[in-house]
Amino acid sequence: MFTLDDLLAVTGTRPKSSVPKLTMRGIQIDSRLDVRDKLFVAIRSSKGNGDEYARDAYESGASAVLVHQSIEGIPPNRQIIVPDTLKTLTSLGERLRKTAPVEHVIGITGSNGKTTAKDALAAALSSVGPVKKSPYSFNNELGVPITLSEIEESTKFAVLEFGAQTEGEIRSHCHVAIPTDGIITNIGRAHLGHFGSPEQLLNAKSELAEFLSTNGTIALNADDPNMDLIAKRTKARVTWYGSEGPNIDVGNTCITAPDLSGSKIQLRTQADFFELDIPAIGSHIGLAFAGAMALGTGIGINPTDLASGLQSFKPATRRMQVKQFGTSLILDDSYNSNKNSALYALSQIKEAQLVNRRIAVLGDMLELGQYSEDDHYAVGEQAAFLDKLYTMGNFSKTIGNAASNAGMSKSAYAHFEYEHTNLEETTHAIGLIAEAIINDAQDNDLILIKGSNALQLDMLVDKFTSYR
Repeated sequence: MFTLDDLLAVTGTRPKSSVPKLTMRGIQIDSRLDVRDKLFVAIRSSKGNGDEYARDAYESGASAVLVHQSIEGIPPNRQIIVPDTLKTLTSLGERLRKTAPVEHVIGITGSNGKTTAKDALAAALSSVGPVKKSPYSFNNELGVPITLSEIEESTKFAVLEFGAQTEGEIRSHCHVAIPTDGIITNIGRAHLGHFGSPEQLLNAKSELAEFLSTNGTIALNADDPNMDLIAKRTKARVTWYGSEGPNIDVGNTCITAPDLSGSKIQLRTQADFFELDIPAIGSHIGLAFAGAMALGTGIGINPTDLASGLQSFKPATRRMQVKQFGTSLILDDSYNSNKNSALYALSQIKEAQLVNRRIAVLGDMLELGQYSEDDHYAVGEQAAFLDKLYTMGNFSKTIGNAASNAGMSKSAYAHFEYEHTNLEETTHAIGLIAEAIINDAQDNDLILIKGSNALQLDMLVDKFTSYR
């Protein structure tokens, strides 16, 4: 929460008429969402000009608007006009962080699993005190200040997700959020095309560790060999989590129910053992729980309290969610995709029990640059065990070719090409593949749906889950 005076302090301007005493409960950049008692910030981008929606936001209950030009229909003392709303938003985030009453601000980054780790840590800490966490996957220059704006007087912990597509981006997030502690999940190949090389990606993810002070704690994934180098780059106290090993502070085992109804997560510290039943699947959840326990105990919280909080964990939307499709199951992992996460998702359906056929719909993995062909091929080689494979987009044809070369029957594979930036093409292709799968459906099929977010495969999931 913050006041209009906080905003005016960073803009250096004041409306022409008298300013009301306003306390706002956060920031909103989408006029279609809940804007009541919030500051609406108009963002200009390739997708549009937010100034055009400022009046809608105000009429829907926004307390004030931050815009680039005067907006007709909004009282002058409720609109703050600046040359660059994004720059002002960043400055506001910096101001709110400096006055935030929280004891710990925890940054979470990594190539995969950031949102799951964030949700697990927030659940773990919730048994100790009020937590504010990044909503959805708000992990960029917009999401960080938006999360900071929602911190209240009672908030004890803030858990922020940090994403990056270039070197220096996480460092920028750190300068705004000033994290006291952190978790790094892994170093994979997400957005590799933007970074240019695995080494540059490693440098970027190290920025959180390098920022933390000697008073901080950072939890590192011992299963990832890159973490040894990151540990040498931080001044913070390092606590390790992972599967097994002599130097791990928190170990984990994840046992998925044969019917995919949930998982049994086992956590081991030096002195304690906990077993938790969770209505979600995937060994990544066990790893996220271990990371939450490692960070929590590292900042002095009783592990029993952390385990109690973890029982409230719920998986994020479109991330390894099990959904019903007639007599079959959909494994909805449609939020995003890269080589590491695709291989992981395939391993999960390969190990699943009590299923008939194993089917996957794999869309393009975007933002891989020069590594695109190799990474798509590597996924295809591991997909040859599938009973049916459908690929969608442009690059994913390589997945099918690799699967065929690795032994998959050509009759088990089909490709649907479309340009994801064209909504008409996307809708048509998704309709075709939905029809193909529905007409071929058998009892107890398990169908994985995964691709980069831009492929809009959530539309395909919706077609299946609404099918009767």
